Amino acid sequence: MSDGIAYKVVDVFTKRRFAGNPLAILFLNHESHFNSRRMLQIAKEFNLEETAFVYPPSKYCNDDSIISEKLRIFTPDSEVPFARHSSVGVATVIARGMDQGVDCMPSKDSVVKKIVLIENAGIVHCDVNAGSHLDGNVLGFASIEPPQEF
Repeated sequence: MSDGIAYKVVDVFTKRRFAGNPLAILFLNHESHFNSRRMLQIAKEFNLEETAFVYPPSKYCNDDSIISEKLRIFTPDSEVPFARHSSVGVATVIARGMDQGVDCMPSKDSVVKKIVLIENAGIVHCDVNAGSHLDGNVLGFASIEPPQEF
């Protein structure tokens, strides 16, 4: 991306690559000054069902298991306050450390990480088991609670 913003396109709700529901995730930094119009333009360019914009973490808890992230979600037509697909995809990417440019796949006895996303609809709590390799596939799961009012 010409703005120097890191991004990933991931497949959500699937056990294999190039299947499921694709999601574009852009990781904004403190120097990013994207307004809603710019984010909508980028979402139109990706032309996926949803594009998520993740702001830098607002807080890391002492045990590193709960991370608060502000998340904005756009379709090619408009911003939406909440989307389960985007929440699951973003939470899984954060739990695996892929937002930091690494993919820290847990062991077979992986730990469930708790991720907190701050979305326009409210606070979304996610429990993520980021998965393990099994015959070349990446398996994992995420469960989320619907948004809670601020």
